Amino acid sequence: MRELHTWRAFDTAHGWSTTAETGADGQAATALLGPEAPAGAPFDAAVPSWGAATPPGGWIELQLRARSGGRWTAFYRIAQWDSQAAGSRRQSFGAQRDTDGRVATDTLALSAPADAIQARVLLHGGAELRALWIALSGPGGDQPAPAAPAAPAPRELAVPPRAQIDYPDGSAICSPTSVAMLLAYWYGRIGDPRLAPLAERPAIAAAICPQVYDPAYEGHGNWGFNTAFAAGLGLDAYVARMASLAEIEPWLAAGVPVVVSVAWRAGELHGAPIAASAGHLLVVTGFDAAGRVIVADPRGDTEAEVRRAYDAAQLSAAWQTNSDGTVYLIYPRGWPVPGAAAA
Repeated sequence: MRELHTWRAFDTAHGWSTTAETGADGQAATALLGPEAPAGAPFDAAVPSWGAATPPGGWIELQLRARSGGRWTAFYRIAQWDSQAAGSRRQSFGAQRDTDGRVATDTLALSAPADAIQARVLLHGGAELRALWIALSGPGGDQPAPAAPAAPAPRELAVPPRAQIDYPDGSAICSPTSVAMLLAYWYGRIGDPRLAPLAERPAIAAAICPQVYDPAYEGHGNWGFNTAFAAGLGLDAYVARMASLAEIEPWLAAGVPVVVSVAWRAGELHGAPIAASAGHLLVVTGFDAAGRVIVADPRGDTEAEVRRAYDAAQLSAAWQTNSDGTVYLIYPRGWPVPGAAAA
């Protein structure tokens, strides 16, 4: 199953309660407790995303718990987040393993299927929560999905290419480089001045990578950190999970490129710039007349080698097997997008 819960209002009318509390570090905080949100089908993984305003000295902490077997788990600490360029408190919180589950950096992984999710968010120093998304996924409830649309409409979105190898730590910054390509794309589409400096190539190393780095994970690939950075620029930006490339096609038709998380072994993804990867992100930009998937793959050695076309079945396998169909969806607030995700 794949499901997305979305909140944009955090008051009693929308099922949220507020209390004054003290955080784990002894700092005073406002605690937002979300509604007990039932799932449409059993799930065993939850990935949160958020948009927040954090003034200097302010930050948020996001926690999740799930209901399994008729009882609630403890709250797991998922992330501490702020948008500060210097002196940041951004970090994830390690495994927190118990009999009910564990935290895998950006994902709550449960030991048994659950039927409801609940979020708790601590606001420190005047921080404000503006949006929250939780992507649920797990066994059951889905019919087998085709690897690709039966006859995808040939189209290609003009995503400006960026090659991650052009920047420091280039072999490890596929996620922020993919985000940078989308920020440059949307600046070209809507001209939002907030995006202008981040559409420039130097912004990848100077601004984006430092503000998505997770010191606990020791890397730039924390999914929620990457989308939270984009959400801080006035965009809707969140992690979701999709069952097939057929689900991506309507987003492309709406003008929204989609970042996907993939992994493959040698020989499993023909035409890839490297032989194999245990985890990589790239941007799906369209389909060609032969039904191949057109991508902006940041691992190309030069910008001229970023645009590639992959066999649909091979790319789908690399995406679904690695990350359970994980995507980043990033687009301007109010942009017409498919289905309930626009809510």
